[in-house]
Amino acid sequence: MNPYLELPSPAQSEAGNLASIYGLENHGLANLHRVYWNLPTPALYEEIVFRGVVFSSLRDHWGEGRALLVSSALFGIIHLSPLNMIPTGFIGLLLARAFSSTRSLWSAVIAHCVYNSIALALGLLATGLIR
Repeated sequence: MNPYLELPSPAQSEAGNLASIYGLENHGLANLHRVYWNLPTPALYEEIVFRGVVFSSLRDHWGEGRALLVSSALFGIIHLSPLNMIPTGFIGLLLARAFSSTRSLWSAVIAHCVYNSIALALGLLATGLIR
């Protein structure tokens, strides 16, 4: 089973044009459509689990403060990167706070997508795949 949606993104043809104009062979834009359509998927699933289920359940039993801390810690731990556990947990705290204050899972999903997009762009810049 292919884990990616095979739908063309609005930027895919433009990326191909730029690659051919500038003679780029290994430009990192060939799979732009996969990135474009698949960034929301993990954010949606993680927000449903961590904010929709874990945070909401903990808040009902322990109150908002403890639920924020525990669900954020779990969010950091589940990403399985010791170096990034604390920053990821902090992002989880901000996402849980967005969900709690707006009472909408979509606010957390959108914020998560924005964060993932920025992290991806910075990663591509750092590796030199985009300039």
